This record gives sequence, structure tokens and C-alpha cells, in this order.
Amino acid sequence: MDKRRYSLVSCMAGLLAITGVAVFNDFYVVCVLKGILGIALGVLIACTYAVMSMDDQPEKVFAELTLTMAILYGAVMFSIPYVTGRVGVKGTELVEIAMFSIGVLIAFRMPVAKISDAAEAAIERGISRSTTICEVWILVGIFATFVMQTAAMSFAELAGQARGIDAHELGTILMIQALLQFPAGLLARALGDRAGFYKPIYAALFVWLLVSIGMYCQHNRSLFIVATCLVNAAATVAFPFSLGLLANLDESGRSSAMAGSVSNIGLALGPAAGGVALAYGGLQGVGWMSAGVIALGIIAITLASRKTASGQARAEAF
Repeated sequence: MDKRRYSLVSCMAGLLAITGVAVFNDFYVVCVLKGILGIALGVLIACTYAVMSMDDQPEKVFAELTLTMAILYGAVMFSIPYVTGRVGVKGTELVEIAMFSIGVLIAFRMPVAKISDAAEAAIERGISRSTTICEVWILVGIFATFVMQTAAMSFAELAGQARGIDAHELGTILMIQALLQFPAGLLARALGDRAGFYKPIYAALFVWLLVSIGMYCQHNRSLFIVATCLVNAAATVAFPFSLGLLANLDESGRSSAMAGSVSNIGLALGPAAGGVALAYGGLQGVGWMSAGVIALGIIAITLASRKTASGQARAEAF
């Protein structure tokens, strides 16, 4: 599959779709265009992850990706209020049009990145059962972390209010949370594979477990502030190593590409799962639900590590 061609087509389709959203006001037309936009973004993310997984040190490249995303996110969040203040509600679409226009230019420089002959031969022979199961468990772990991340942050304002934190203070906390992504990303890039892939993932998962309890299960103002600040920093460490691990297990890049869809599904389901927990258990319910999801992620990563170890032992035996 030619990653450059698909990336370019996806960027152009997304650009046309978001331009249509800015031009048309009909509800059904906008819904259709939003659907096309979602498909275009999904294909673009899959191509990007697949290309990055083919690097010699994918975990470092994915760490650089998380840093770049943090910078772009900050730039977009700064630009949207400014543009909407000048041109009105269509300002958001104008910022998205600008981003897709940049994406089209970058897509021309995207490597073709077709898989190697050795990887193609491995696919044709069929991937071993243990490797396939290992990849599935890692994807389950990625899904769990994104469900927890969005579930926890969806009700951070309510949890903050319960601990006497006003909107201005919460805004400062979220700014610190965003800034902490940079040292976390730099740490992930500098660490590389020196500590392996599983140890950084485990560390991030245990931080998330403490974050879930600190944000929602303990009525402590200081603990809430520290826990909220660490949410994205843990993600910035866990995600590159999870994708790097998938890239090492699957040279074709297909599992890494699938991780994009899995993470997006987790992002979408997180607020809904948190809302159900809030309805039945209040803020503590959100905390324990998030902790339970992270516990599922820890179990999934543990099973993946055991499969990886057993696969290596069989390979050494031969």
C-alpha cells in the first residue's frame, strides 16, 4: 500500500469536507461531510502510524509525534478563540482548513513506505498465534488507557468544584498538565529501548491508577491537583512505547495502524463510560471505573509480556 498516495488523498478529502462544512449550513449535508472528514482522518492516522512503525527506533519517532501533537494542540487552542473572535462561529472550520492545507503540503513528502520483501513473506506465511494474541492484548491495553484518559478528564471540572477549585484555578492546572507533556515526551525519546518496552508502559499505567484514585476517590485538594497534572504526562510516556512495541512485533505496520482506530474508539467511549459511572456512583464511581479500566490495561499488558517472553523462548530453542 502506497502510504504517500493514501495520505495525500485523505488530506485532500478532509480539506474538501471541512471546506464544505464551512460553506454549507444544511444539517444533513454537514453530517455527511463530517462523516467523510472522519473517514479521511482515520485513513491518514493509519498511514502515519504505519510509516512511523517502519523506523529503526519507532518508540523514539512516536515520542516525537506526541511532542509535535502537544505543540500543534496548543497552537490550535490559542488560534481558535482569536479567529472566532474575528470572523464568528465559522472560525473553527477556518483553522481546520489551514491545518489540512498544511497537511496536503506535507503529504507530498510522505515516504511511500511499502513493507519490505521479508515482511511481506512473513505475512504470506502467516503470523504465529502467540504474536497475534500478543498484539491483541497490547491493543486492549491502548484502548483501556484512552478510555480512562477521556473518562477522567470529562468530569475534572465537577471533581475540582467539589474540592473548592474554581474555573480559573482549573485552567492553570490544565496549562501545567499540557506543559508536563514536553518533559515526559523528551524522557520517552531519550530513554528509547534502554529499559525495554514494558517497564515504561507499566510505570505509566500505575501512575494512571494513582491518578484515578487521586482525582475522584480522595477528597483532597492537593492530591487532585497533582493527579490532574499527571494525566497527559503518563499518556506521553505510555503511547510511544505501546506503538513501538507493536512495531517491533509486526513489521508490516498493520497493528500500529490499527492502534489509531483503537485509540479513537477509546476516546469516544471514555466520556460515555464516565457518564454512566457518574450517574450510578457519583464522582467516586468515575474514579473506581477509571481505576478498573486501568487494571484491565495492566492485565492485558502483563499477558502480552508473557506471550512475548514465551515466543522468544521458543525462538531460542530452535
